[in-house]
Amino acid sequence: MSASRTLFHSTSGRANRAGFVYLIALLAVTVAAAIAMVMGRGVGLRLQAGNAITARADCRAAALGMVRAIVNDLNATLATGLPQLSTVQPAGEQIGDCTVILIGRDPHGVTMPFALIPEAGKFPINAPAAGAALDAKYNILSVLPGMTQNVAAAMLDWIDSDDEVSSYGGAERTDSAYAGAAVPYAPRNSQFEALAELRLVRGVTDALYFGEDVNGNGRLDPGEDSDRDGKLTPGLRDLITVMDIREPPNAPDGSARLNLGGGRAGRTFQDLLTGLFGTARGAELFAQATGTFANRLELFAALELSDAEAAALWPCVSVNGVRAGLIDAWSCRDEVLIAIAGNNLAQKIIAARPTTPPNGPGWLTSILTRDEAKLFGNQLGSGSYQFSADILAVRNDGSGWARLGATFNCTLGSAVVVGLQPLETQGWPLPWATPDQLRGGAPGAVATLLTAVPH
Repeated sequence: MSASRTLFHSTSGRANRAGFVYLIALLAVTVAAAIAMVMGRGVGLRLQAGNAITARADCRAAALGMVRAIVNDLNATLATGLPQLSTVQPAGEQIGDCTVILIGRDPHGVTMPFALIPEAGKFPINAPAAGAALDAKYNILSVLPGMTQNVAAAMLDWIDSDDEVSSYGGAERTDSAYAGAAVPYAPRNSQFEALAELRLVRGVTDALYFGEDVNGNGRLDPGEDSDRDGKLTPGLRDLITVMDIREPPNAPDGSARLNLGGGRAGRTFQDLLTGLFGTARGAELFAQATGTFANRLELFAALELSDAEAAALWPCVSVNGVRAGLIDAWSCRDEVLIAIAGNNLAQKIIAARPTTPPNGPGWLTSILTRDEAKLFGNQLGSGSYQFSADILAVRNDGSGWARLGATFNCTLGSAVVVGLQPLETQGWPLPWATPDQLRGGAPGAVATLLTAVPH
């Protein structure tokens, strides 16, 4: 009996110890598996983060590649006339493992073209003005969407050289908006150095600066119509430029522009016409150029020029030396054109706009009377020598994207990049093709999705 109990207890103890050891082993295996899973997940997350960083770097490199390609095109076309894209495919350029597009701006704010953005299509806030020209500048600014006379006056006070409140009723350093700020500041009393500096001006709200175009693609997308009128209300960032809008001092062949000085300058002008169009045609056009001209647009309205002739002559002449601050009537927003020329004439110009970028002003001068051209020729022109680019680069596997802003100046004899800035903070610009839709798609699907702009 005693031996049986001893054997029973001994056997039972060994079984209990074996079970305990088994539980400990199972627990150890479970803990080890959990640690392995966590470590594996951490490694996976690090790999994903590394892949995302690599993808973003690839996209940024592709965007910079697009900048270089744009410069090459602008330089190539500048030698013969207005700078423009010639080989770059703005609706889908393949650079490395990325698809790159240029997000353009529709003057009507309806769709989203693929193109460079002509800066001459915006109102040049920094353009010098005095007397009647300053009054005109104030009046134009006052009627842009969302603007008021007080805000327009504050803008002019920001860039004038004194600390005296202008007669329009602006704001200088003693204004509570500046002196009473958490960190007090004062108007620059000089030109705006960056477009975002407009946000420092008294009365410029985020709604006024950004408008309804939340994602900055130039069109009204779902969820952006805050006033529910079915139309895109643009912000100041799409209506105003701080770039120095001007044309080159020389003709495309490198010779100095002929300044007619208000008249046809006698034989010199006829020689230019003869050199461009031949003896007979030159004499015919010279005979049409009678009287004096307030500006170049009036001169062209007096001549019966074909589109090709207007394109060839426009960059070769100036009247009274005016070649700065002219707003491109083709690419400017409808709201800017209305502010400058009034609704009736603006609608006439809008209806005549070609569907593709024109090579010269023939389309414009052919619809203007000489009186209309005389009245607005110091403000309106056709074409741009300054551009901005809204560049979106996406990896073809959808694993990353980058958005880059670039500005170009073509008035110095060659195209020069004068600004670069990341635009990812503006967000993803294409609501019809989200990053999730692009990720892991079929080869070639990225370009198709990016360019499927809804109408």
